[in-house]
Amino acid sequence: MEQKTNATLHAFKDWQSGKWGFKNSVGEIVVSPQWRLIYHRFDEGMCAVVDDDKKIGFVDETGKVVIPCQYVWHSIFSEGLVKVQHAETMKMGYIDKKGETVIPFMFQKGGDFKDGLADVMDFNGKWGVVNRNGENVIPFLYGNSIGHSANIALLFNEKG
Repeated sequence: MEQKTNATLHAFKDWQSGKWGFKNSVGEIVVSPQWRLIYHRFDEGMCAVVDDDKKIGFVDETGKVVIPCQYVWHSIFSEGLVKVQHAETMKMGYIDKKGETVIPFMFQKGGDFKDGLADVMDFNGKWGVVNRNGENVIPFLYGNSIGHSANIALLFNEKG
């Protein structure tokens, strides 16, 4: 790793190696190319990166790997949490910026957190809503979800 600066990082690809790294705003390499892919944007100070095994992890704004590459899918950080898919079980759960599991890997689908809530689908195909502690605040009874706003969940009993 080269010298770090406090400048904003930008992803770049080394065309010779095919790997991605980070440069600062004046074009200096801050993190040597080492990833198969970088998701180009920082959400709440975190950026997703993909290793050679196609596993996803996250780096902070200095380019330091904070969450090792171990997931196969991810969303964006929202309210300090990110939804990720476990590589072995293929179940979705939510982790924090330290990589610690906040809400266990037990969902088939789910939304990002907004107003302290996220809509999630269990493995019976039913939607409900959980809070940031993983507590089920609306039971898994609904066939469809189109999200929520201002603490009002839009859930439907019929599929479609």
